[in-house]
Amino acid sequence: MLLGVTRLGEKIKLVDLINELREKGKCIIGGELPAEADRVIELGIEGVDEITRILKHLAKPNKLKILLLLYKNSALPVCIISYALKLDQTLISHHLRSLEEAGLVTFERRGKFKFYKLTEVSQRLLDAILNVFKKE
Repeated sequence: MLLGVTRLGEKIKLVDLINELREKGKCIIGGELPAEADRVIELGIEGVDEITRILKHLAKPNKLKILLLLYKNSALPVCIISYALKLDQTLISHHLRSLEEAGLVTFERRGKFKFYKLTEVSQRLLDAILNVFKKE
């Protein structure tokens, strides 16, 4: 019984899963199965929670603006980010703290200032996102 023991992340032949679901009356695929049904599939996707958590940050316009500003300009202090985005420094600091906790930005101290920059993860993520929306 596949469904009774299958766990997320396990691999299973698609045809076996379809046949079991048919037997239980839970699959409406009729007739002969195509040749591709013999392939092995993996049930579940690892990392969904982490991806969702990061995408929630990207869905906030001010946070995305901060990330894009850092993407284009490397490391910047709060005062410059605040000036560029015309937002209060305390709001920028709040967003940066949240982005830091999410692993999307990091900072280095230079005297009294913290210079924020993207992490490698957010750099690659923004590369991919911007590539999708690139006008050719």
